[in-house]
Amino acid sequence: KIERMKRKMNEGWKKEDFDRWKEEDPAFAEYIDEIEIIVPSVGFERERTISNNELQVEFYYSGGHCAGESYAYFPNERVLFTGDDLATRQWPYISEPCGDPEKWMRAFEHMLSLDVDVVVPGHRDIVGSEHIQEQLDFLHELKQAVLTAIAESKGPDGIEIPDFYEPGADWQIPRAREFLYSFYSKAR
Repeated sequence: KIERMKRKMNEGWKKEDFDRWKEEDPAFAEYIDEIEIIVPSVGFERERTISNNELQVEFYYSGGHCAGESYAYFPNERVLFTGDDLATRQWPYISEPCGDPEKWMRAFEHMLSLDVDVVVPGHRDIVGSEHIQEQLDFLHELKQAVLTAIAESKGPDGIEIPDFYEPGADWQIPRAREFLYSFYSKAR
């Protein structure tokens, strides 16, 4: 995944991109100016454990929310950092073109197998693992709704969205419908 980061450094993480971000979100402009992107010298394909005396961290690749998505688990502290795979108490961002809902669900299943007391999501409140289960259940229901719409020859607009948190923006459900319909249509 280091190669992907190097490409992003050349293609998508340019000064003008950060300037546009500051214009869109002026409250965070001073923090955006402090961002320094450092491409790691060591990566991993599926998982990697780093230990230093009593500190241990396990990194896992998920590829769920986005192709480069990973999460970190501190087993001694029983703390899980989910990255953008989990955003608590809100509609998940399901339309990332490089995302894979099947990998996302497998990542949630693996996260639930870990001995965790504290979950630090990519967005919003620090929670317990019950929120991972909540998101996983929703993704399973949503997948079934998509497969039903495909089997009944309905288009993306025919997907019955299960009850869940309200989306933060008007575009989230329409984009999720399009993305998931396309993803699961190709998978058949």
